[in-house]
Amino acid sequence: MKRKWIVLILALTLILGVVGMAVPVSAATTATITVTNTTQYIAVTVSPTTYTLNGISSKGVLPSTTYYTNPTGQTTAPGSTVADGDCAFTMTNSSAVACDFVFAASDFTSGSDQSTNGNTGTAGATSYGCYTYVSGVLFASKVECSSSASGTGISNMAGSGATLHWGFQMNEQTNAWTGGTAGSFTVTATASAH
Repeated sequence: MKRKWIVLILALTLILGVVGMAVPVSAATTATITVTNTTQYIAVTVSPTTYTLNGISSKGVLPSTTYYTNPTGQTTAPGSTVADGDCAFTMTNSSAVACDFVFAASDFTSGSDQSTNGNTGTAGATSYGCYTYVSGVLFASKVECSSSASGTGISNMAGSGATLHWGFQMNEQTNAWTGGTAGSFTVTATASAH
């Protein structure tokens, strides 16, 4: 009888061992991935936000004259390589990414002589021409500033608070003024991720 119990115990041990081997070992059934979503957040500012052409001398502007937003003399062109001091404006790129900037200059919206942007960089009888220039770049590389679809005036400007100095050249209309009321137009800088 003892022998039967030993055989039975051995048989049960063998059966339970086989059953235990048939049960799969538990493993991880899920995996987690952390995804980082870096946005192309774009935030830019320009200073100052207003400017008076030939405001240094307070004489006003003359037809057929070229003016520069050059604080050292508004009828004085920047040097062959534009310096910070040749530029009236400071662009700050607080974006999370490097940016390219396209500049557009509108038609005049007020004044006695509402010049239009001739979109060629040169002045006409009742139209003006405009270019943008950037510090650290050859003045000859200035970019024509149309009322829309201008070329890239600033390329690959670093983000995270980087600053850059820039200005524009305006070639006044060739016809004589018909009145003395000051006019205004806007220059818009549009940023996009580089």
